[in-house]
Amino acid sequence: MKSGRVFESILVKYKRAWERRDPRLAMELFTPDATYREDPFDERPMRGLGEIRDYWARVPRFQKNIRFTHGPVFRLGQSRVWGAEWSARYTKVQTGESIRLRGVMFCELRRDKIRRFWEYWHVRGGKPSFRAKTLKNMSG
Repeated sequence: MKSGRVFESILVKYKRAWERRDPRLAMELFTPDATYREDPFDERPMRGLGEIRDYWARVPRFQKNIRFTHGPVFRLGQSRVWGAEWSARYTKVQTGESIRLRGVMFCELRRDKIRRFWEYWHVRGGKPSFRAKTLKNMSG
């Protein structure tokens, strides 16, 4: 399978994992040594499946009615890095507030998995439900 098709299949699974709020499915996307940077201002990316799983496990607590779409995929030169613009909508569980996000993601692939993930996004309609850097401050 060519890398562009591999990345497109990753995006399909990413969409399914987020919309179904399924951390187990999300973990199938990443290598064991993956890094995940959700905010360009994070002091450090999340590292390894444990930290990434903790992040994805927060989604069911804070988001519902999630809809994710992406645009065409692109490759950064001859590298193993692929990207796509994306947009998402969801409802905040606690308040019912409607949130819209638009961003771009970059993924360095190792075979059919993500080794490095980083994204940049902007929110409309309020504040996002949470950000990765707040995980350490959240209880239970």
